[in-house]
Amino acid sequence: MLIDTESGRMRHMSPNEFWQSEQAKGFEVVEVSEEEAAELFRPHVIRTVRRCLIEWNSNTYFNAALEQYHGDKVIVGIDVKDGSYLTVRRIDKVDGKDEPGALICTARFAGNETRYVPYSLEQAAIETRAKGRMKRLSGKMADVEGELKASLYLEADATPVMDLPMEPVAIMEPVEPEGDLLEHNVVQLANFSTGGEDHSAHKPKSGKRVFASDEELAVFALQHPEELTDNQKELLWECLRSHVNVDLFRMSGIDVAALKDALRRVA
Repeated sequence: MLIDTESGRMRHMSPNEFWQSEQAKGFEVVEVSEEEAAELFRPHVIRTVRRCLIEWNSNTYFNAALEQYHGDKVIVGIDVKDGSYLTVRRIDKVDGKDEPGALICTARFAGNETRYVPYSLEQAAIETRAKGRMKRLSGKMADVEGELKASLYLEADATPVMDLPMEPVAIMEPVEPEGDLLEHNVVQLANFSTGGEDHSAHKPKSGKRVFASDEELAVFALQHPEELTDNQKELLWECLRSHVNVDLFRMSGIDVAALKDALRRVA
């Protein structure tokens, strides 16, 4: 602060006034070289020396002067735009902190181990950004393809199921190891559909009617719905909820709608 000669008030000094006042107190300018000035603004990292080599950013840098520092940690100065060299300095402890010390050497890029062209910090940042952009774009492409597939599925016309005529197939009734419970017989679905045989007579000695298949049970339900047990009704309803079983019923000549009506009447 100083007193303005014109206004007589206290005011701050201008930069030139402050510079002149410091020079009057004995301040001397210490100029630094171009290399030292550049070093002041470089990022620094700590690396370990291995056989005169320093690895950084997938590059390897070499200088024979690093031989005596094998296994030691050093501070490395990085030129952001030029990855062909690193400045290597000793580590000095200042107030308990690691600070750059005396210059050891300038390590040069050894292109025989990683890249033919040195990899600068700027180039690394550019490639990292490019990879991130490509990843985001691939995610958007996957979303677009998913939306396209979904629209194709929604717009497709449903193809009706063709009813193919099939000959009735003889189905063997399951046989228990002990012959006292079940009788060995062969039941043909055609007999059920034509009604040519009274299937109420097909009972084992235990008196419980046994069916060889779901189709056989369905035909019996159309003919004698009042004789169905609760378990048989529940089984038929489960079959009617399955598209596969419904198709099998239709291919076997069973009227699915009539079967549903019969089950509703005896429910």
